[in-house]
Amino acid sequence: MKLYVDLDSGAVLVQAGFTREYTETNPLTLKRGDSTTLEIGFVRSLSGGVLELLDPSASITVGLKEQGKYEGDYLTSGTTLTQPATASDLYQIPLNLNTVELNTLLNNDGDDTNDIESILAMFEVSWNVGGVIASSQTSYVRVYHDVIQGNEGVPTSGTPAYPSATDVQQAVTDAANAYKTEAEVKTAYENNANTNAFTDSEQAKLASIDATHYLSPVQGTTNLSALTEASLTDKARVYVEDELSDYFYDETAGSGDVSPDDQTGGTGWWKKVAVDGETSASIKTKYESNANTNTFTDSEQSKLSGIESNATADQTDAEIKTAYENNSDTNAFTDAEQTKLSGVESGATADQTGAEIEALIDAELGSTDWKTGGSGSTDLSYTASTRELASSSGNNVTLPEATVSDAGLMASADKTKLDGV
Repeated sequence: MKLYVDLDSGAVLVQAGFTREYTETNPLTLKRGDSTTLEIGFVRSLSGGVLELLDPSASITVGLKEQGKYEGDYLTSGTTLTQPATASDLYQIPLNLNTVELNTLLNNDGDDTNDIESILAMFEVSWNVGGVIASSQTSYVRVYHDVIQGNEGVPTSGTPAYPSATDVQQAVTDAANAYKTEAEVKTAYENNANTNAFTDSEQAKLASIDATHYLSPVQGTTNLSALTEASLTDKARVYVEDELSDYFYDETAGSGDVSPDDQTGGTGWWKKVAVDGETSASIKTKYESNANTNTFTDSEQSKLSGIESNATADQTDAEIKTAYENNSDTNAFTDAEQTKLSGVESGATADQTGAEIEALIDAELGSTDWKTGGSGSTDLSYTASTRELASSSGNNVTLPEATVSDAGLMASADKTKLDGV
C-alpha cells in the first residue's frame, strides 16, 4: 500500500506528482486482522513531485483514529526509524490491524449478528527531525471487516507504548549511523586516534614483504655487526632501534654501512635503509637531480668556513683605495706628489747654513784658497733670502735653486712640501 506526502501542501496523495488525495469519498482502504506495510514517500509538488529523503535522524509515524475523535485512542499506529537506501525508495512502516480498538468498532466480539462491514477512520502521517515535529493534513481510511479469521493472533492495543527519551535518542543515532555512506563511515573512523587509512598501495606493499627476511630487532650497530655471516641470508632486514631505521644485508656488496665482525673475503655488508627502501646515496642522487640542488661538497664546506663573515665579491680599484685610505697614516700619495718627490735630489736636506755651504764649496774645489783670493784676502758673505754670495774682491754670485737635472739650493716651497710628505 503506497501513499505520498506533499511536503509543500501537507496533503496525502494517492500518487507522486498528482493532486488526488485520500478523502472521505476516496479513502485509503485496509482490512482488519491483517498485518500490512505502508510504503510512504515524500515529495514536493512545487518541484515536480520528485521523491526526496528526510534527514537520516527522522522518525516517521502513521496513526489511525475513530473519525471525529481527535483526542481518542489510536485504532492502530506504526513507526519507522529506518531510512531508505536511495531517494527513489519508500519508507516502510509496519501496521498491525488486529487491535482491540478496531475489533471493538467492528463488533468483532464472537456474535455475528451485530458485525459491521467497515468503518471510516481518519489518519495522519507525522515525522520528527531532531525534536521538530511536522505532520500531514488529516486524510481518511476505510477499514473493512475480514472474512477469514482465527489465525491473526491475540489483539493488541492500537495505542503504542511510548519509548523513553534514551531509547528514542539511541534509535535515532542507530538509524543515522545505519545509513552513513561508505565515505562518511571512513571519515568517521579515521577521525579517531591511531586509525590512519590503510591504503590499497600500503596493503600491496605489505603483502609484497617477505616475512622470512625480517630478523629480530637489535639495539645498535654493534649488535648488528655481531650477527655472524653464517646466520644471514641475502636481503635479510633488521631494525636497529638506536638508528630508528632498517638495515638490509647485501651478501655480494663490497662496501656498505656496517660489516659483520666475522666478514670474510671483503664482501657482505649491511646497508641502512633510508626511506621506502632507499639508501642515503640514492636519496642524494634524487635530491640533486632537482633544479638548484647542486652537491655541496666537503671541500666547498671547508672553503666556505674559511671565508670571513660579510666578505664580498672582488672589489674594484676604487673600493680597495677607499678601504686602504680609511686606515690611519694611509693618506693618498697623489700623482703630483709622486712627481714632486721624483724631482727632489737624493739626500736633499732642508735650507743649509752658511757654514754648511762653505764646507760644500771646500769639498767641491778641493781647497780653501778661494776664501783668501790667493795672496790677497777676500771676504765672502751670503744672504739667504736672495741666495746671493757676495765677494769683497770680486763679483757677487747668486746661487741657483735645484732642478730635476741640476743641483742647487732647495727652494723654500719645496722644503715646505717635503716636510709635509
